[in-house]
This record gives sequence, C-alpha cells and structure tokens, in this order.
Amino acid sequence: MEFKHLQVTESSRAGTPEPQLVHYLNHGAVVFAGRMRKPDPYDAAVGAVVGVGMMTDDEWLWAFADAYFVQRYNFEVPQAFLERVAANGGVVPEVSQETLLAAMASMQPSESVEHGVLGSDE
Repeated sequence: MEFKHLQVTESSRAGTPEPQLVHYLNHGAVVFAGRMRKPDPYDAAVGAVVGVGMMTDDEWLWAFADAYFVQRYNFEVPQAFLERVAANGGVVPEVSQETLLAAMASMQPSESVEHGVLGSDE
C-alpha cells in the first residue's frame, strides 16, 4: 500500500483556514503519537505546543505538525488533499489496523526521526 505524504507550505494568505479542513487534519487515524511536543518555530512565546506524531485517512499520511501549522498559520495544502477532504464530506473514514501498520511501514527513516519515532540527537 502506498500513501501520499502531505506537504504543507507557508502561505501569505490572511484569514483562517476552512473549519472542515482543520477538523479533518485533527481527526485522522493516529499512526503513532509521541508524548513530547516541539516548540513552535514561528512563535517561541507559545512554547512547546507542536505535537509529535503521524495520522492517516487511508490514502494520505500527515504529521501532527501539519495540522497545527494549517490551523494556526493557515498553511496551504495541495489541491488533491482538499479534494479528498471534500469527497469524504470532511470526515476521515474508518482506517483498519492493517492500514495503520502499512502507514508506519511506509515512512522513510528521516520522517521517523523528524516526527519522533526513532528519536534524534537533539
């Protein structure tokens, strides 16, 4: 099984993101979740608030950080992901245990370190 890996990008868009998108990103099926939180690189004053972990909707794989940056800073997501959210009516479908295991296996070692699975030298 192959997953599309969500890549959010900084945006100069004003306003707030679509509530349906934020809800979808925050309610993905959890592939893994770490206990630690990382600092917000754009606002040190808020402290360590960025979650460490990955989620999926059975087709896409995204980091907790992606959800945070979309919600807080209105980062952009690819059109194909927006279409997936709309096609699902803004609700993440049920994801099987087999899919969650496949999602974990599909991660590259660098993603695992960055998102807290393998740890890092920090």
